[in-house]
Amino acid sequence: MKTLSTLAVHQIKPFGVKLTNVDLNSPEQCDRIRELLYENGVVIIPPDGGSFGDQPIQADASLLKLAGLFGKIENYHPVNAPKDSTGKVQILETMGDTGIPADSFLFHSDMSWRVNPSRA
Repeated sequence: MKTLSTLAVHQIKPFGVKLTNVDLNSPEQCDRIRELLYENGVVIIPPDGGSFGDQPIQADASLLKLAGLFGKIENYHPVNAPKDSTGKVQILETMGDTGIPADSFLFHSDMSWRVNPSRA
């Protein structure tokens, strides 16, 4: 385990890292999180693994701050109208009547065809 300030980095084999003690108010930690993603391919921050000010990492403001580390945040997917006041965080229903997710809800990257797609 390595630490930067209070950031704890746990290597996951064969690739990836799990982070705890994340403080999104720390510019140094934000820089390190970006580096860790590019170095390891996967960064996992558990729900109790960090905060943005007094908000837990899974709060909308924290998720937006975290997403913003990797580039411009899109307002919303052009097919889906925003359902909250921010227009940036969406919760989409993924289960059909059968209880099985549709193929379109498997992991994928939207808008990767753009000239400047999101980086993460």
